[in-house]
Amino acid sequence: MKKIISPYARSTLWMADVLRKVPADWTWPLSVAVGRLLYWTRSGRRREVLRAYKKLCEVAHLERSAESLTKAFFDRQLMLMTANYILQGMPPERFERLCDFDGLDGVREALSEGRGVIVTSFHIGTHLLSFAKLEREGYPLTTLRPAFMRDISDPRLRRMLFIHNGAIYVGDSTGLASPVREVAKTLRKGYIVGIAPDGDQGGGLTDISVLGGNYPIRRGLVEIAKVARSPMVFAFGVVRNKKFYVKYDAPWFVRDGDDAGAVAEAFLQDCARKFEEVILNYPECVWWTRPLCQALGLKSASSASED
Repeated sequence: MKKIISPYARSTLWMADVLRKVPADWTWPLSVAVGRLLYWTRSGRRREVLRAYKKLCEVAHLERSAESLTKAFFDRQLMLMTANYILQGMPPERFERLCDFDGLDGVREALSEGRGVIVTSFHIGTHLLSFAKLEREGYPLTTLRPAFMRDISDPRLRRMLFIHNGAIYVGDSTGLASPVREVAKTLRKGYIVGIAPDGDQGGGLTDISVLGGNYPIRRGLVEIAKVARSPMVFAFGVVRNKKFYVKYDAPWFVRDGDDAGAVAEAFLQDCARKFEEVILNYPECVWWTRPLCQALGLKSASSASED
């Protein structure tokens, strides 16, 4: 399912620039205003999202109505799609008024041991926002991004997609690969490396259970952890109570004598379980990606790969 608001669109960049300049208290009302406009004018997309929420409510036994979730989803799209861009370089007081963070001390502690940290996010809410906060604190940080982003030249768009400070590009325009050695080398330099293992591009995809269905992921994270033996942290970012909220879970460490691959595999399974919890707790912030649609039975595995 295509995004309601595309981060690549010029109109999105224009709206993001507006959000950077207006008072912090205007961020939520403006996001709602844009969301409601799209809700009432994009009837085809509205029906598509409503159908998806009806399926999610059925599968997850949610007590909220699909109609209310659809409206809440539209309300949050502008904030979710532009979060990373509008918060970069924001004055501290305003930043704190817009954002709540939990679990940062665990990440700081892991970094204090002298090794880099793998920060893993699945596609929900604003998965890049967890990196924006760490960057503000001065930590060296990079992310794994698909190779087609290498050719993006607009500095604003590069900031929106968190490739403004360099990135490790993987694969090519039609797929993804896992540059294990390059990532491990970067981690050994003390960097935070952001990895989203879920997706439907490229080879090496395997399924993991999410909401009772098959959710495609890439297990390259396991190989990276085996080589780098770096701590791993699951993080997510959503919009709640009219503000951004980011949660970092406790780090997983690979200690001497551990089977690093086994630890990383257990971590990945735990990420999937927590991803389910985030979906159930913040269903209005889901991304209707093809992997999620496949897990819920809205798409078959073959149609997801053929789109």
